[in-house]
Amino acid sequence: MFLRKAVLFFIISIFTLSAVSCFQGLGPLGDSDYSDNLAQSLYVSVDHDRDEGEISLNITIGRADDESIVGHYSLYWGDSDRNILGTEGSPIASFAPEGEDFDYTVSSDTAIPAGAEYILLYTKLTEDNLFVLSHSKEIEDLVMKQVSDINTGGDS
Repeated sequence: MFLRKAVLFFIISIFTLSAVSCFQGLGPLGDSDYSDNLAQSLYVSVDHDRDEGEISLNITIGRADDESIVGHYSLYWGDSDRNILGTEGSPIASFAPEGEDFDYTVSSDTAIPAGAEYILLYTKLTEDNLFVLSHSKEIEDLVMKQVSDINTGGDS
């Protein structure tokens, strides 16, 4: 009985090692770890523009701990927390690595593109030519309503 369990354990161990080792060399899916090469944080302030459908934001990008293979950082509008809005994919802004965090201002009266719900931060890595989603933040369009705009009758 003990011998049977030992053999079974040995077979499972060999199978597990084989399954894990097949992922070696697959970049972020395998043994390569790019976490030090990705932007470390994305801070998005509250909306300062109180008009509906428009935003004004202060954005801070925390640079990668190791920028040796960072080509650039790019901000995009996203229709989800993982998908760039539209087919053109034009960035809101891009920044070359400079060894410092980046501050960017989305100016007042900036229209939120139709379907945009997130701001996405991607890091372009020159090694393996990767374009990696580093962070995403949901857009919160704060709107100021005048008292005359508020319906107190029950239907909104």
